[in-house]
Amino acid sequence: MEDIRAKVLGIVHQGGPILPVTISKLINQNILFTSAILSELISRNQLLLSKAKIGGSPVYYVKGQEEKLQMLYNYLGDVHKIAYSLLKEKNIVKDSDCEPYQRVALREIRDFAAPFNFNNEIFWRWYLLDEENAKKILEESIKKPEIIELRNETQEKLQEKVLPEEEILETPLKLEKPKRKPRIKKSAKSDIDLLDKINNYFNKNNIELINENIIKKSKEINYNLRLESSIGKVSFFCKLKIKKSINDGDLSLAINEAKGRQVLFLSNGELTKKAKEFLEKEKESIIFNSI
Repeated sequence: MEDIRAKVLGIVHQGGPILPVTISKLINQNILFTSAILSELISRNQLLLSKAKIGGSPVYYVKGQEEKLQMLYNYLGDVHKIAYSLLKEKNIVKDSDCEPYQRVALREIRDFAAPFNFNNEIFWRWYLLDEENAKKILEESIKKPEIIELRNETQEKLQEKVLPEEEILETPLKLEKPKRKPRIKKSAKSDIDLLDKINNYFNKNNIELINENIIKKSKEINYNLRLESSIGKVSFFCKLKIKKSINDGDLSLAINEAKGRQVLFLSNGELTKKAKEFLEKEKESIIFNSI
């Protein structure tokens, strides 16, 4: 079996992105057996799977072959091609600035559109531009006009407050004591309650915790989990988000972070109408559960 897995990996490394039917022919196995091998390699994070399809079938590729995914452009729908071209040209677009059809299309071309949060707003970046650089670009675009504006405001205030020399000499100098910032009491009780809920949920469902990554304390945590199934242990991605309302952007971001793995989204919040529609459309990729 390991020989077949190694052979499949070699084929994808050499010819990816590649269709499963092509791999099936090259290893001389039926498509069902080939699909099982490919699924196993994806669960091991050795292969990646496209969301866009050629004739109803996705393509398989390995890290480093992302640029070649642009071959899928010809197989996109007309609306998706428009969103693709817009994002490729601009590199970054703000979700709220897009037309409704563009927002929908961007959520559906996840091979090329990667969502991220900046200043509590959803943005989309061209998939070959990493998130760190995208945020730097946005920060620079914000800083420049702010610096000019602050300079202008400072000059105006200085001009308004310029006093004659006599008044300056006669005006007593007043020194104000700096105000102390109010101390915020932090309680660990809510954190303990939250962790207890999550641990109980994992234990109840026989889920094995591999590792966790705290994104925002008491607000957002990413987990890598493992679950025993009829075909062996399967790893998947879990997003915990403590938020009153979960929207389609939250779900889309989680799928993007999962990088092709199954997603379990846990939250205490209510799903918006668009989030429910998104879940129905992406039910094969993401599961939502309330805690």
